[in-house]
Amino acid sequence: MSLGHFPAEEGMEVELDASMDRVISYLHREVPKFSYDEYGYWLSPVKGVLGRSWSFLIKPYVPATDTMPEGSLGLLKAETLESGSISFSIPSRTEWEAVGEDSFGGGEELFSSFVFQMLNALQDEGLIHLPSVLPVR
Repeated sequence: MSLGHFPAEEGMEVELDASMDRVISYLHREVPKFSYDEYGYWLSPVKGVLGRSWSFLIKPYVPATDTMPEGSLGLLKAETLESGSISFSIPSRTEWEAVGEDSFGGGEELFSSFVFQMLNALQDEGLIHLPSVLPVR
């Protein structure tokens, strides 16, 4: 399995030493800056408990036409742990498709780029530490 297929097949989870407010504000500010070819990304809230947990569908977005193609790329979850830190995860494709959401056809590279841009941005924000910058293509 190549590095680009790993996020879709295995998912990922990191623990962030930050409040839920900081994480949600961060997502709101940073995700619109992510792009891959003609696509951007949109986080669509699925469910949440104020201050405790949030789930978002990761959707493709075409800024040039201000449209969202059908389907989703993945699911992003943020949950407050007992320690006060945040569990930040993107479940594997089989986990989130099991909840009945259609996937965006051919979106594996688009999804992987989102995950790697997200991890790089979390490092830039000082919320995680990576050995090096991840490739977004």
